[in-house]
Amino acid sequence: MTVSAAALLATLLGAVPAAHAQVRRNGDEYGGKNHQPTKAEVVGREHRDKVAPPPAQAGAEQRAVDKLDRQLLHDEKVDPPVAPSSR
Repeated sequence: MTVSAAALLATLLGAVPAAHAQVRRNGDEYGGKNHQPTKAEVVGREHRDKVAPPPAQAGAEQRAVDKLDRQLLHDEKVDPPVAPSSR
């Protein structure tokens, strides 16, 4: 039994869309799983796995994040983003 190259190619190409079907995405959920953990989940895992940073380090990191947040908000007020013009 011989299979023509065209028939084989059609069969293979027909299988490609099924293999690459789009998975629905809803916010942080992708493929039915939440891929963006909350802060509480991260802290809980750190404590469970005994890898939580010392309180002083955690506080320093939070202050650094707060400082960056304030700087970004300030920069956005001073130089607001501009929507690209439609041509």
